[in-house]
Amino acid sequence: MKRIATTLVLITLFYSIISSQTYYPFPESDAHWQYSYLDIPMFCHCFCICQVDQYKISGDTVINSITYHKLVQSQMFYQYFCIEMFYNLGYKGAFRNEVEEKKVWYVPPGEESEVLLYDFSLQLGDTLPASYIIPEQMYYVEGIDSVEIGDSYRKKYVIKSIDQFELPKSIIEGIGGDHFFEEITMWFNGESGYFFNCVNIGDSLGYPAGGSCDEIIVSSKDVIYDSDFHIFPNPSTGKFWIKHSSNNQEFISIEIFNSYGEKLKQFEATQLLSPIDLYSSPKGIYMIMIKFESGTFTQKIIIQ
Repeated sequence: MKRIATTLVLITLFYSIISSQTYYPFPESDAHWQYSYLDIPMFCHCFCICQVDQYKISGDTVINSITYHKLVQSQMFYQYFCIEMFYNLGYKGAFRNEVEEKKVWYVPPGEESEVLLYDFSLQLGDTLPASYIIPEQMYYVEGIDSVEIGDSYRKKYVIKSIDQFELPKSIIEGIGGDHFFEEITMWFNGESGYFFNCVNIGDSLGYPAGGSCDEIIVSSKDVIYDSDFHIFPNPSTGKFWIKHSSNNQEFISIEIFNSYGEKLKQFEATQLLSPIDLYSSPKGIYMIMIKFESGTFTQKIIIQ
């Protein structure tokens, strides 16, 4: 009984320390985050890292008389043979801290109404409220830990799906989670999905400690060019064009896949300029696979 009582006292003391620690909001300037995306094997190259996304704070903006901090997104996408292709994806919305409530609010691109992004006031066992990254109440706080960042300690929430199907995910106070500003999606057979790389705050503060979080260097072009194919505009709202050269390659098919590897469309390219209509498809990342006699060309497209 003494051991049980001692254990309960230690657990109570541990959570008391965590709950009473200083709250650290999101940085509001001079910071960038990086995430990697693993795709399903048929599209994945370069040791299964298919892209690296970077989010960076880029000044302030005023929306409905409230000041928010703007985010811009850059991306490094790996083509076949590990060729690095760079994107400037531009404005990714804006966020603000609500320090007293320990919450972060977010205004998505093209919108003016804010939506909850993170709630760091949650306690052990609480169900996460609906938010931008979790549209429905489908996760709960399975555990609360503390991680060292610089000379401070911040809460680390371990969240788990209510249906127990998915592996636990983590969210760190003032840093975010595995998806940051992207909606949490279920991994495809454990083979695809986002995972957190690192964050740099100022010149000296970073997580994880000792990790490399160098900024992605991008060009001013948003379109990837290939010697035979040109897909544009990319990103778009769902209307794309495939332009291919006038050589005599014999095409087999053009196939469109979503991020889960499900084939959405298949058709033949009979013209040098072929339209692709995905206007009714949800926003997200898709893959175009062009098959011809001498090989296969794939490229990622983004619907905004």
